[in-house]
Amino acid sequence: MNKSRLLGLAIALFTPFFGQPAQAEMLVLGTASTGQTVTLDTNSVSRSQRGTGLFISARYYLGDERVDADISCRDNYWVVNGESTQYRPQSQATRNLLSVACSVSRINSQLENAGYLLVYDPPSNVRSTPNG
Repeated sequence: MNKSRLLGLAIALFTPFFGQPAQAEMLVLGTASTGQTVTLDTNSVSRSQRGTGLFISARYYLGDERVDADISCRDNYWVVNGESTQYRPQSQATRNLLSVACSVSRINSQLENAGYLLVYDPPSNVRSTPNG
């Protein structure tokens, strides 16, 4: 993903200083080890309780297949549709899935105008103002 697209996407996800944050609904995260595109529905990301632990619920798409997942940010895995099988990242796309879903959840739980920006493809030249 090129830097200008990433910056635009990050700004869309976390509009830091103006009213309600705009969110990109469908965020393409790359290609899974199976060769399918991984796409996260950023509007679906929320905190949830599963068993005794805190999880992040998120909906993503593997190609055209919709997947409802519960993500353990602490232990770096996810389960699908309430099953017990634990999946761990096998590609950069699924690492991005965990990173973005967990970051969106943390940001959504804080003040909306606090000024957060997620960059998962460093090094990047992100500035608060032009030439700033």
